[in-house]
Order: sequence, then structure tokens, then C-alpha cells
Amino acid sequence: MPDAIYGISVNCTSLERSLEFYKAIGFREVGEIAESGGGGLEKALRIPNPRARGKLLKLGDDPGAINLDLIEWLSPRTEGRAYPRLNHAGIARIALHTPHLQRTYEELKARGIEFYSEPQVLHSHGGSSLFVCFEDPDGTVLELIEFRPLEAERR
Repeated sequence: MPDAIYGISVNCTSLERSLEFYKAIGFREVGEIAESGGGGLEKALRIPNPRARGKLLKLGDDPGAINLDLIEWLSPRTEGRAYPRLNHAGIARIALHTPHLQRTYEELKARGIEFYSEPQVLHSHGGSSLFVCFEDPDGTVLELIEFRPLEAERR
């Protein structure tokens, strides 16, 4: 049975543009997905005559961190945009933890990242979290989140 999430794939319409965006928000490139295609991909992914290229990205220095595979489909071409709404079935967003959300938000905003709103607080029984959402160039929703344990809130 599975014991961990290894990676997440994000399809993009322009590998160069998306790579620049993901690097700007803190990802680092750790590998390349060479242009490939053929029978194995066609069978495994149910995509006719597939050809793709991509980059492997990670956050932080932990070699066990989840991979983000950035994929540009050359055949058939990547098309469309990500889900139109966050309540759409399927994977809705990718949450990225940061210990200093306000500082990260200000830094990314200064780099031209457009956010849905200013950071919002969500209260829960164990404390609260500060979070904010934004989109990559193809509309995939990303979230920054900072957890605030109840003990920290009482200080």
C-alpha cells in the first residue's frame, strides 16, 4: 500500500514561463524530464501519441520533499486552463507551507504575483492558520499557509 506522496504533476502551456514562475515563488529545479513519448506513456496515461517535456522541482533542502513535475505536453498540446472554481471536483489547489506568511506574501507581491486577497485567518480548535491563494500562469491555484498553534495565539 502507498506510504507517502511522491509527487504532483502540473501541466503547463509554456514550460519556460511556468518554470520562471515556480522558481520565483521558491521552487528549485532538481531534474529534467527529457522529451519523451511512445507506447508506455500512451498505455499508462491513456493519452494518444503522447510527447512531453518537463522539469522536476522541489521546495526546501529535504531530499525527501514532494516533487512537483512541471509538464508541457507537445503532443497532444496542453490545452485549456485549470479548474474554473475551487469547489470543482478533483484536486483543487496546492498548499505551500511558510513559517512567515506575511513576509512571504509581501515579497511575492513585490515580484508581481497577484493574490486573490490579503492573507486571511482561519480559526480551528487547535489554533489558527493564516492563508492566501494565487494562481500560476495557467490558472492552477496555489495557497500559502502558516499554522499558528493555540499556545502561540495566547502570548
